[in-house]
Amino acid sequence: MFRRFRTARVAPGVKKQIPTTDRAVRYKVSSTRRLIALARETRRRIHVLHVTTAEEAPILAAAKDIATAEVTPQHLTLEAPARTWLVVLAPPSRMERRGLPRTMLTPGTKATVVGYPSRSDPEEMRAERITVDGKTVELR
Repeated sequence: MFRRFRTARVAPGVKKQIPTTDRAVRYKVSSTRRLIALARETRRRIHVLHVTTAEEAPILAAAKDIATAEVTPQHLTLEAPARTWLVVLAPPSRMERRGLPRTMLTPGTKATVVGYPSRSDPEEMRAERITVDGKTVELR
């Protein structure tokens, strides 16, 4: 399995290698847990947008008395011969306005994506345009 590592300073003079993908998932999961705890503490309902990790789903399901969630198809995984990318698309409303409805992006759909690597996460690609079933849509 291919993984890139980013060096993070843990303490002065001490370095630790952290897989970027694992770290991003840990941050998202801890943020979701923190949000649910705050909702319980303040006795307020919450709605979570842009759930992007499978690890968050059981946490949100266990808090369904106080939390609802929404998964949008603006993040997809693109498997290329040399590596697998997490592709960040435009918001669904923008894609639909430009002619790419959500129904065209289902699991297993073949797509061509033109984009650039994210500056903050080497595993992530920011898509500028996508071609699905011969239809090209500008995203940015």
